[in-house]
Amino acid sequence: MFSLRGQVRVTSQGRSGDVVITLPDGEVRFWWEFGGGTCIAIVHVPDAQQWHQQALLHPYPRVAFLEALAGEVSALQCPGATHKISENFLEFHH
Repeated sequence: MFSLRGQVRVTSQGRSGDVVITLPDGEVRFWWEFGGGTCIAIVHVPDAQQWHQQALLHPYPRVAFLEALAGEVSALQCPGATHKISENFLEFHH
């Protein structure tokens, strides 16, 4: 199982910010914002094509990486939330 334990931090600038992932070769940042309704937050992520074009990300399997990221973000910011991975978003719901 892929793990990002201890490699993720979330910054906030009001109602949005960055999810920062520290990898062996550098940092990756994904922008997040608060959601509405049952959606707690949305993290903007590269689609599959963009993923393979980014040097820091392409070595990692996209779905496994995003599942691990969802687990870390949920533990840090919204324990108990469910998540959904789509083409460009990682969504957290209650």
